Formats: sequence, C-alpha cells, structure tokens
Amino acid sequence: MEIVKIIITILAYILLAISAILIFDAREITEKWFSFGDRNDAVKTMKIVGFALFVIGGVIIILAK
Repeated sequence: MEIVKIIITILAYILLAISAILIFDAREITEKWFSFGDRNDAVKTMKIVGFALFVIGGVIIILAK
C-alpha cells in the first residue's frame, strides 16, 4: 500500500508542475496553440484552470500523507 501512496504523490507533484507552467506561461501557450481573436479571455481561463489544478494537486498531496 505504501507504493500506491508514493505513486499518487509523484503524480500530484507532476500535476503541480503542470499547473505552475499553465499559470506562468499562459500567454505564450495561448499564442502558440490557439488562433482565435480574444486572447485575453483565453489567458484568463488558462490561468484559472492552472490554479484549479494546483489546488487539486495540493489537496491530493495533503490527503496522501
């Protein structure tokens, strides 16, 4: 059962890293992957999604201990 906790914790840390990338590089990611006109809304949405993933990853880490 200990190995399952370790795997879940590692996945949660990966989720935290992805969310940090989404938060800090949202504008560059939006310009590279999306081509619609209103980029400010896309950047705002991407940052909100990144924050939500960060919270989920943090809760998973807390609960896994």
